[in-house]
Amino acid sequence: MHRIEDLYALIDSLPIPAAVTAVTDDRVLRLSGAFAEAFGRDPSSTAGRPAQELHSDPGERQSILDRLESGETVAATLRGAGDVPHSVEVVARRVDTTDGPVLLQAFHDITRLVRLEAALRQSEKMATLGTLSAGVAHELNNPATAAQRGAEQLERAFEALQAAYTAVSAPALPEVTAAALTELDDEARRAAATSHPLDPVARSDREVAVEEWLERAGVLDAWEAAPALVESGIDSARLAGFPERFGEHAGALANWMARSYTVYRLLHEIRHGAGRLSEIVGALKAYSYVGQAPVKDVDVNKDVRNTLVILRNKLKRGIEVRDELDETIPHIEAHGSELTQVWTNIIDNAADALDGTGTITLRSSSADGWVRVHIEDDGPGIPPDVQPRVFEAFFTTKPPGKGLGLGLNTAYDIVVSKHGGRMSLDSEPGRTAFVVELPTTLPAADTKEE
Repeated sequence: MHRIEDLYALIDSLPIPAAVTAVTDDRVLRLSGAFAEAFGRDPSSTAGRPAQELHSDPGERQSILDRLESGETVAATLRGAGDVPHSVEVVARRVDTTDGPVLLQAFHDITRLVRLEAALRQSEKMATLGTLSAGVAHELNNPATAAQRGAEQLERAFEALQAAYTAVSAPALPEVTAAALTELDDEARRAAATSHPLDPVARSDREVAVEEWLERAGVLDAWEAAPALVESGIDSARLAGFPERFGEHAGALANWMARSYTVYRLLHEIRHGAGRLSEIVGALKAYSYVGQAPVKDVDVNKDVRNTLVILRNKLKRGIEVRDELDETIPHIEAHGSELTQVWTNIIDNAADALDGTGTITLRSSSADGWVRVHIEDDGPGIPPDVQPRVFEAFFTTKPPGKGLGLGLNTAYDIVVSKHGGRMSLDSEPGRTAFVVELPTTLPAADTKEE
């Protein structure tokens, strides 16, 4: 039979968290100093309280109690200071004392290991995504480049065709009308590269008036030509001067311009679309950094802009991005594939905070061997009581299913631990700014290839 005082002295001498609870009613009798230090619990105020209050989930205590008494090692979650959960492994032994049977328990805090495992899983997913992205980008690059080159060549070929057709037609037309072919063709080409926005009612009224003029001028399929003329900026008032300039050829030339505009507009859209596809492919290849050295020369501004391209679909719903990046900042030595995660997580969080409406401002600067990137949004801001915890693993203010709370923690680890940099937050209502500071040269230990 052991004296309870001897048991208390024993756990007080242990370097690991320990506790003594009564078997009969599972009250806390004693917490060791190491327990109080590890989990931020006050031993004096906890003594005599139900042991289930030590757990994040009070119902968990009863479900593991029988297994604890049998000597089995049990996984549990303790409630630390500020209700921060701690994943622990618990081993217990039943001891008969002069004050009745008690349960002597020792705790091993595995919170850091659990978080590290989750972070590694996330990192592995990002690496897999990068590999897949690089493969897709490689497959898309050739057809994208071919489409863009073909569209540019087709536009030049059509211009040459128009010029040749004009030269063939000129002898059969009055001098002023022959010159007008080139003039109207140039106007159609310029109009195709711009836009003439109109509200639906105004557009409809103009199309009706233009269609009526074309019909009077003897143009077949006037209903098809009218929308193209209106879209190019031609209205019935402009057409009213055609008969005086071109006589009997007025209707034919108006129809000519409508058809030329349509072709040029399609060519412009194809070239623009192919160009956008090439831009996205290029950004995707640069974003993934797959196949490149772990440590490389990185253009931070380019990295941030490539991230904007990748996130464009999320940013285009009413979010304005102001690019105030300083083009004179130097390149830095960095783990490029990991820095992309930093910009992605910060900008993605800013977009979520704005909820579709607002402004994200990007700035960069350099001084004394450091590059500084400032990413600011004009969203609601982060409450003061939350700010100290934004870089904690698994901490998130997003609703369930919207985030795991690893984004900013991952970004912080990459900046601080991987690059020897600094990352800070400055927030108030209507403004949140994340500042990332990176040395232009990595610490010596981090320049080795992985």
